[in-house]
Amino acid sequence: MRFGRCLWQQGEGDTRRHPLTLVADEGQPDLPLGFAAINQPQLARTIERTVANAKALDLLVEQLRSQGVLTEEVAANMKAAALPHDLTPRENREFCRTSKIDEYWR
Repeated sequence: MRFGRCLWQQGEGDTRRHPLTLVADEGQPDLPLGFAAINQPQLARTIERTVANAKALDLLVEQLRSQGVLTEEVAANMKAAALPHDLTPRENREFCRTSKIDEYWR
């Protein structure tokens, strides 16, 4: 046995809520979580906004650099921070956080 997908919700203070799902066979994939697994068209809109925000951030940094508000080094650091990278375990875990854990199928 193993735990299925690990969703979580921030509780009061340092507490967390988790819906626990046991999966009997290690070779079986986790079951989709209803609309959370489908998540369309929200996922497509999120991707569009992500790309637009990345372009806007790049343009903003370049404008601030060209006007002398940011140094070349600071602009380069900001652009580097905005590049995709391998997620740390902590960053990856944030993608499973929800504010309404009871709305997900288990």
